[in-house]
Amino acid sequence: MRAHHAVVTGAGSGIGRAFAVELGRRGSAVLVTDVDEKGAQETVELVKQAGGRAHAVRCDVSKLEDVEHAAEVAERLHGPTDLCINNAGVMIGGNLGEIPIDHWRFIVGVNLWGTIHGAHVFTPRFKANGGGKFLNVASISGIISTPETAPYNTTKAAIIALSETMAAEL
Repeated sequence: MRAHHAVVTGAGSGIGRAFAVELGRRGSAVLVTDVDEKGAQETVELVKQAGGRAHAVRCDVSKLEDVEHAAEVAERLHGPTDLCINNAGVMIGGNLGEIPIDHWRFIVGVNLWGTIHGAHVFTPRFKANGGGKFLNVASISGIISTPETAPYNTTKAAIIALSETMAAEL
């Protein structure tokens, strides 16, 4: 894989951090985004130690304006983005009918709307710059649904459908 100018959502820990660090090993410039600013800064240091360039920005992917701001910061700091990893995700379990609706809204906001916002913001930029790649993080839970995780399963299935549509359209 070549070096990229990448934006990674949810990169303050976990899989997002692993993506960012691996991109750093490949010499990429990475904008690390997360609602956890301390975690994002820790990831920046790990990316730099791995050989990449990195900056952090606080980004709540459930808010379109935050994703737009992240895209602008990435372009200003690293040049045109050519890789968007829509990774930010959350999970809260519980039984249907008992899971508070606010939990549903939170999970759908981060997992699904976060991915939609990334696609919406970066697709026109990629087209204007002659190309780019998306990596939308889903889960086996989007295909095989387990009990007591309905909100998570629902969002991951939707991300798979969105990704398949993006592959066909783009």
